[in-house]
Amino acid sequence: MTEFFKEFQEFRKILCICPCCNDIVRVSDLHLKTKGKVSKTWLDKYAPESVKFTVQEKLPENARKLNCKQKEFLKKITQEINKNWKAEEFQKMLYEWRKEFGISSKDAFSAIYTVLLDKDHGPKAGWLILSLDKDFIKQRFLSISS
Repeated sequence: MTEFFKEFQEFRKILCICPCCNDIVRVSDLHLKTKGKVSKTWLDKYAPESVKFTVQEKLPENARKLNCKQKEFLKKITQEINKNWKAEEFQKMLYEWRKEFGISSKDAFSAIYTVLLDKDHGPKAGWLILSLDKDFIKQRFLSISS
């Protein structure tokens, strides 16, 4: 009986029942699952509009107002996106590439956010871009830079 109890205790360290959905999940995943639910509730009910964003399905009308340098900056991103980037490294390169076009950080990043989110600000652009489908990014950025 003690051997069974030891095995059961080990099993309990690995799996448990999720209080959110009653599924059997790994304990290591439970924190992520419940944290995700709490985060969504906070976003839905309490978060200020300034921290909420949604990737737009269609090219926002405001994107048509970008200047030539902003459009060229977006085109440069499409030329570089297929490399194997780490988000932090990619973020740094965004700052470098914007210098090539002689535009401010504000104009460079607002171009990205306008085309993707229909906002002039958002989360770290490097992480945002790399979290999305590369073909989507290329299509979106090239559609405005043509």
